[in-house]
Amino acid sequence: NSVAPPEITVDFYAEVANTDGIGVTVRGGPSTSNVQLLIAPEGETMLVIGGPESANEFLWWQVQLADGTEGWVAGLFLIPAAAP
Repeated sequence: NSVAPPEITVDFYAEVANTDGIGVTVRGGPSTSNVQLLIAPEGETMLVIGGPESANEFLWWQVQLADGTEGWVAGLFLIPAAAP
């Protein structure tokens, strides 16, 4: 889809934002207690494939990165994006 949806939506893309350039931790599950898989840099676009799940005062979204990695990201650090 070439237009960003109004909010984070499954089957659409989202971009890492609001991290002050630090990037966001992609985790193995929808909680801060889940294993850290990697840090996705600010501005990276990812496909939202599941969620939201609520935990640790965050809404978590399941995402798939460009390299195929799947994990969970806190929605606070995602903004809707157009398809890359």
